[in-house]
Amino acid sequence: MPDASLHDPVSRDEARSPLVLAIDIGTSSTRTAIFDGRARPARGTVVRVPHALAVDAAGAATLDPDAVLGAVVACVDTTLRRLGRHADAIAAIGTSALWHSLVGVDRRGSPTTDLFTWADNRARDSARALAAKVDPNDFHRRTGCYLHSSYSAVKLHWLRETHPQAFRRAARWVSFPEYLSLRLAGTASASHAIASATGLYDHGTATWDPEILAAIGIDPEMLSPISDEPITELRAAFGRRWPALARAAWLPGIGDGALANVGSGCAVDGSAAVSLGTSGAVRACYRATRGTAPQGLWEYRLDRRYVVVGGAVSNGGNAIEWASRLFRGGATRTSEHGLTVLPLLSGERTPWWDDRATGVDAGLRAGTTPGDIREALVESVVLRLAAVTRTLLEARTGIERIVASGGVFARQPELAQVIADAVGRPVVLAADVESSTRGAAIVALERIGALPSIEIPARTTRTYRPKAARRARYERALARQDRLMTGVDQRNRHRPEKGTGHE
Repeated sequence: MPDASLHDPVSRDEARSPLVLAIDIGTSSTRTAIFDGRARPARGTVVRVPHALAVDAAGAATLDPDAVLGAVVACVDTTLRRLGRHADAIAAIGTSALWHSLVGVDRRGSPTTDLFTWADNRARDSARALAAKVDPNDFHRRTGCYLHSSYSAVKLHWLRETHPQAFRRAARWVSFPEYLSLRLAGTASASHAIASATGLYDHGTATWDPEILAAIGIDPEMLSPISDEPITELRAAFGRRWPALARAAWLPGIGDGALANVGSGCAVDGSAAVSLGTSGAVRACYRATRGTAPQGLWEYRLDRRYVVVGGAVSNGGNAIEWASRLFRGGATRTSEHGLTVLPLLSGERTPWWDDRATGVDAGLRAGTTPGDIREALVESVVLRLAAVTRTLLEARTGIERIVASGGVFARQPELAQVIADAVGRPVVLAADVESSTRGAAIVALERIGALPSIEIPARTTRTYRPKAARRARYERALARQDRLMTGVDQRNRHRPEKGTGHE
């Protein structure tokens, strides 16, 4: 493997051709950066524009698709301006995009709906309605997904049943990277990575799954063709705006989680990437035709060669930010707080896959401080991610290396210690905060032949080794979370959801 020191940041003058533009579109922001032919980031080229996620008490979590498009255009404009005369050396554009996004478009490619994100759980009743039409176990076997509101399959069923006019206005249903391609180039395809995380993709045939399409009531013509082939021509307006990119290869967007593995040096068997940003996930990415994803874990793809197996939690940095905002100040005893928290502000995915789940804070006493509540919730978020990591380690017994990345670990690197203690394995912290951005660049470089493989190491900083004294404490804490979730689940099964009127 190449020396990781080869991937240290370089000046724009030191950057070696060919260059690639990496676009990283997340739930909370869009960012762009330039990487050279050795996958080294060019200093001074990173640009970030935040997004405004619209949420409400009903479970909505949407973005304005044209606002996100505007953020991408603004980021590219600024990055190219900073790159100056070197922009002509850009040979490819790689795009990392949030998995599980969905927007309806008309025949001209204009949006007919908001951009639904993975966190929008208004389709939760449709998950149960679909379970009456489709065998959940067979659905998981074919698609690698679950009947859960985070997936496009369930959202489309919900839209068709509860918003028929909005459903009929859409001529086509696409993810955001497909929408971006429609607007920039006038054509779009869904990469195997994006398609595989919709609940509409059959891993056995690498095509849209006819059984789930029939159950939802949509034709395959309402979805994009599935292809990893690049686009090489922009619309005239964007060609004039970005002449340096007019002849570059635009790769179809790839799921940010898969690219985080690539950017963390974890696109090889025996390794796993743990990410904690707005949400959290742990993933193994390796060469295989199919992955092994037992109940609780999902199976997606990076491309036709690499499978991605893992699990996700819906409550990560979003829950930590919420707790920090509401419970500011106050002393904390941290490990002495005596609280058991389910930080389920946005339902939950692995292992429970319950989009009706809500947060619970058990053990409150008169002496509990705001700081205790805040620290207990932060710890609970990381423990849920540790529980998912343990599930993956049980399924993939050969994993020896765990690399942590993402904005939360960058701001609070000590949280990687909690993962290490809870799973009993060392956790290495990635030096690149946004591993998915780097992953987009690496895949683009490999696709144009500038790199021989995507399996290259990442820059890392500190290694957090497990402390045996804390292992027993976290074992007890995880067991308390499981018991609390079981009790809450049993209670919810006997109580109608607010506003439904159903028993």
